[in-house]
Amino acid sequence: MVREIYTLKELAEAGRTAPRTIRFYIARGLLAGPVQAGRNAHYERSHLRRLQRIAKMKRKGLTLAEIAVRLEGDGPPRELPEAAPLAGMVLSEDVQVLIRTDVPPWRLRQVRKILAETARQLNGNNETERE
Repeated sequence: MVREIYTLKELAEAGRTAPRTIRFYIARGLLAGPVQAGRNAHYERSHLRRLQRIAKMKRKGLTLAEIAVRLEGDGPPRELPEAAPLAGMVLSEDVQVLIRTDVPPWRLRQVRKILAETARQLNGNNETERE
């Protein structure tokens, strides 16, 4: 008899994997979340098929990143995030920070003020340590 609805434990048993692995795959976007979340969370046959495909690709030696690329065609294409404008700020010779510049001006001033103080502390500590 073929099941149509699975609990996490049943899906893990049918897919011959651990429940925590399923949760990891969901977090990484390799597997869709449960159809119904919460205490009575359940998964469908499509989850099991996808889990079996992932297992098959792993047996072939593919990494999870490679599997994600191959599975990409299964769902709607992901939109690329828009690039955020960034500015760099050198705090010390070994520390550089990137700051998003598409934030409100008051926030940018606040961040720069904090980073300037951090830079003073880093550079002051470097001189003290050398003595």
